[in-house]
Amino acid sequence: MHQRPSSADLATEANGLSTGLGILTFTFFPFALPALVFVVAPLALVAVVGLVLAIPFALPIWLVRAVRRRQSRKAGSGMLPGGSTASTMKPSDAAVS
Repeated sequence: MHQRPSSADLATEANGLSTGLGILTFTFFPFALPALVFVVAPLALVAVVGLVLAIPFALPIWLVRAVRRRQSRKAGSGMLPGGSTASTMKPSDAAVS
């Protein structure tokens, strides 16, 4: 059977791991900026081109939806949650709503 490691053993192991990770971080740090330039920049370029190509298609759809939403709000101002107006409700429907 294995014994549980002591606090000192855990601290020694954690110290060694953090030292190793620190050495790796400093070693690979000079590659971080070129990696960002070569990976993120092309992805950003693709995103911008995609947005420019999508705007002519998406803008009319957004405008139509906004106009329909505005018209439905104006027409639906006297509507109740069930879809009927207050003037057409029967007394028996009032208890259901």
